[in-house]
Amino acid sequence: MSTRFHRGRSVSVLGVILLAGVVAADARAQERPDAHSDFRYGVFPHDPAALARFESEDARFLASAFHRGWNVDKYLDETEATEVEALTLLQGFEDDNLVRGRTDYDMRPGFPVLREDEIPETRALMSDVAAGLVELIEGRWDDVEALAASLESGRDLPRDEILYRIVVGGVLFGGVIDVLFDDQTLMPPPPRRAGRREAYYAWMTEGDAGPPQLVVQSVRVGRHQVVSIGPVAAEDPRAEIGELAETDPVYEDQDARRWRVFANITARDHVLPYLKSRRTAMLELNARFDAARYTAFGEFVAWFYLAAATEAADVLAARGRIRPPDTYFRYALLSDR
Repeated sequence: MSTRFHRGRSVSVLGVILLAGVVAADARAQERPDAHSDFRYGVFPHDPAALARFESEDARFLASAFHRGWNVDKYLDETEATEVEALTLLQGFEDDNLVRGRTDYDMRPGFPVLREDEIPETRALMSDVAAGLVELIEGRWDDVEALAASLESGRDLPRDEILYRIVVGGVLFGGVIDVLFDDQTLMPPPPRRAGRREAYYAWMTEGDAGPPQLVVQSVRVGRHQVVSIGPVAAEDPRAEIGELAETDPVYEDQDARRWRVFANITARDHVLPYLKSRRTAMLELNARFDAARYTAFGEFVAWFYLAAATEAADVLAARGRIRPPDTYFRYALLSDR
C-alpha cells in the first residue's frame, strides 16, 4: 500500500436528493459503483459560495469516495485524477472544513452523504413528523389569522401569501430554527467552515431519491433582515428596503415585534416539545445510515427537519391554508439588535 499522503485536517459536506420509489431506488442502487458523482447537494443556511464547492463532479466523487472509506491513494488508483488535481481538491475541502480525519487514511466527509437505497427508510417518519407539524400549526390557526390581520404592511397582498410568509418563513424556517439552535438537544448551531468565518450544515443525497427542500435566504440590509423563501433561490437576496416595500411587506416596529413574539412562542412552546418527543425515533433512524459513523446526530436532524418542514408546507398549501410562490416570496423585518 502506498503512503504518499500523511496530513490531518478536517472537512464537512452534505447532500440532498429527491424521493423515488423503493423498488426503483433499490434497482439503481445495485447498479451504482461505490463512489461516483451523481449526487444532489444542499446547505443550510443557504450560501452560494458553499454550494459552489459541490458543483464539480470531482468534488462530489471525492466526497462519496471518503464516505465509502476510500483514502487518497485509492481515489487516485480508481480515477484518472493526477496527484496535483487530487491534492488541490482535498486542500479546498480542508480549507472549508468539509472533511474530517487525522490522516489521509481515515478521511470522511464533514457532512452526511445519503445513499439512494437508504432514503426510502426516512419516508414514514418524515411524513409522520410533517403531519405533526401541520396539526400543531392548524391547532393555532386562529392565532395565525389574528397576526396576519394585525400587520400593517402587506395589506394589499393576497392574504394566503401573507399567511405563507408567517407560517413557513416566520415559524417553520424561522422561529423553529432559532429555538432548535438555542436548545441544542436536536440541532445545535451548524459547524464552522472556511476559516471559521461561515457556519452551515451541508449534505449530499444520491441520484434523485431525496425529498425536496425549500430555499431560505436571510440577509442583513441596514437595520432590516430581508428573508426570501420558496422553491427557487433569489438571484440577489439583498434588496434596498424602499424598493422592497413597493412589492413586498416590510415589517417595522410593532409589526416586527408581533411577528417575532408569535414565531418564538409557537416554536418554543408548541413545535420544540413535539420535535423532542420524536427524538428517540430520529436517533434510531439516523443509526441505520452509514453516515452516522462519521457525522453528529444534529447534522442528520438538520437535513431531516428541513425536508419534513417542506412537506408540512406542501400539505398546508394543498389544504388551501397558504399559497406557495412559484419561485420565492420576500419580506423584511426590522432587526431587534
